[in-house]
Amino acid sequence: MTNVLPVDADQLTLENDKAKALGASFAESYRGAKPYHHICIDDFLPMEVIDKVRADLASLPDAERSFNADEEKLKSQYSPDRLPAYSRHLFQFFNSRPFVLFLEEMTGINGLIPDPYYVGAGIHKTLNGGYLNIHADFNVHKKMRLERRLNVLIYLNPPWKEEWGGSFEVWDKDMKTKVASFAPTENRMCCFSTGSDTWHGNPEPVNHPDGLPRQSIALYYY
Repeated sequence: MTNVLPVDADQLTLENDKAKALGASFAESYRGAKPYHHICIDDFLPMEVIDKVRADLASLPDAERSFNADEEKLKSQYSPDRLPAYSRHLFQFFNSRPFVLFLEEMTGINGLIPDPYYVGAGIHKTLNGGYLNIHADFNVHKKMRLERRLNVLIYLNPPWKEEWGGSFEVWDKDMKTKVASFAPTENRMCCFSTGSDTWHGNPEPVNHPDGLPRQSIALYYY
């Protein structure tokens, strides 16, 4: 199946004009989503990219942070700076001008700034039984003193069924009703605007029949 983002899988490059045109093609869908702007795009990256990142995951370093509390259970974060070379370079691509142009055209948010410190970003891994309750993210980067505007999640799992848990959920602004749910299946990208009332999470515990973890790329823009 043809992928959406025409990035060169070896060089990890993308032409600015193509990035902007692609972003513009998704603008109506993104900006029209309720209760806050969001989008789900399948087959986002070339599968060669996904396969190379998954190969890198076999040699992950120790987690940068681990969470095992009532609100966030059995989840670990791996900083991009400590990943194998290909995955590290991929994160640098996600912070590059072409990808930022794609996001700006899609979201209508001009002047987006990627995070060179990767605060909270990287590879996220949630083991069977793990979850993240519905929440709204922190919205100020303490070091850069900038407001967070966008989250981007790209799922690295093999094809994934809804009943295996771990779906990304969008909730209304009163946090009373689930509006949308997206299984964390292979090469799916979810992007959404962030604020004090953009409630989201993956509250259904991961329950893969073969014990596979839920794995994703997490990126934040300010």
